[in-house]
Amino acid sequence: MLKEKTINNFAGGNGTIEYPYLVENVEQLNNIRYNLDKCFKQIDDINNDPNNDNYITDTIGYFIDDNHEGNEQFEGTYDGNGYEIITSRTLFGEIGGKGIIKNIDLNNNFKNKDNEHFGYDRATGSIARTNYGQIKKCDVKAEVNGIEIVGGIVGINRGVISNCNIKEVVKGKVYIGGIAGVNYGNIHNCKADGFREGENCGGIVGENEGVIKECVSNFMNKGKLSIGGIVGRNLYKVIDCISLSICSGVNIVGGVVAWNEEEGQIINCLSRGDINFSLEIEYKDYVKDLKKSSEYDPPYISKVAGVSGINEGIIKNSYSDVNIYDFNIENCLMASGENGKVDNSYYNKETNKDKKDKIFDDWENADTEFIKNQKLSIIEKEMKRRNKLEDLYEYFL
Repeated sequence: MLKEKTINNFAGGNGTIEYPYLVENVEQLNNIRYNLDKCFKQIDDINNDPNNDNYITDTIGYFIDDNHEGNEQFEGTYDGNGYEIITSRTLFGEIGGKGIIKNIDLNNNFKNKDNEHFGYDRATGSIARTNYGQIKKCDVKAEVNGIEIVGGIVGINRGVISNCNIKEVVKGKVYIGGIAGVNYGNIHNCKADGFREGENCGGIVGENEGVIKECVSNFMNKGKLSIGGIVGRNLYKVIDCISLSICSGVNIVGGVVAWNEEEGQIINCLSRGDINFSLEIEYKDYVKDLKKSSEYDPPYISKVAGVSGINEGIIKNSYSDVNIYDFNIENCLMASGENGKVDNSYYNKETNKDKKDKIFDDWENADTEFIKNQKLSIIEKEMKRRNKLEDLYEYFL
């Protein structure tokens, strides 16, 4: 049974757009769960300290009874108003199609080791488990540890996430992303600085079946299988994205996308991080089992490239300027994909002097309009605007 209760104990307002309920402490933040279709505005910093008696343990907008049944979405509007929320729990369970979360400054250290309150989707994120609505203009610092479908902001996105920035450590077994574990919706103009580890792991999204546009990832992505600078596994569109991330993996690694499937499109993207392909010792048991399997094919463990490790879809107007270490490859754009298409895309031979490319031998002659239209100047501005790499190391380590 769902909880049936109405509590209107807030610092002011009446829950309308014109006069939203005012939230200034943990008790009032918790009362949102009893008014899921109302409007709220935060007016002070809030610390959801586990040592306090009124510590919030359940996510807002998701109730589960003893039989693990029941689901209510948050369909209102929450305006963080630039104030901070400190917590160690996922804030919202499920944000509905009418729900809006904006202007939150969230500091979240969430470790979900027991799959508690996962519901049907087994998703974990700092702001929400699942989003059908809008999350916009949020600044997040988060450490999110889960098992399946783990994202820095949400586990699963079926709505819109835009203009968000996150510094994060995100770890899990599979479908790991700096913004979302799995994306079916739209992610636009988001930036992720952090460390992500797991299979199907990407700087922005672990697995993408939606649209990712104008996003930037930085720092490091690491794991055994399908490690990409922006997306681990792509089934739809990645457009105008920049990866500055270091990608380290054993099997299928790409500077932008690890595995670009048949319907996948990589358009106007740039990779400018490093690729490290020397984790076989760290994941020696995985490599050992892979070699024993009946499906083992030595070339299959060598899918590493500057844009996409495996390309079965389309790569268009994209550019790779990465250093690929500890592996001898022939194509710095894509490692394999018999049916994949590549159009007007190049790699920088100066950063890959010892590599050979069978298709794109005319890089020197392409250094005109294409390069001018790419993101090199944007990257330099972006690096100046954001924190230095040393500050990231200090924060995460």
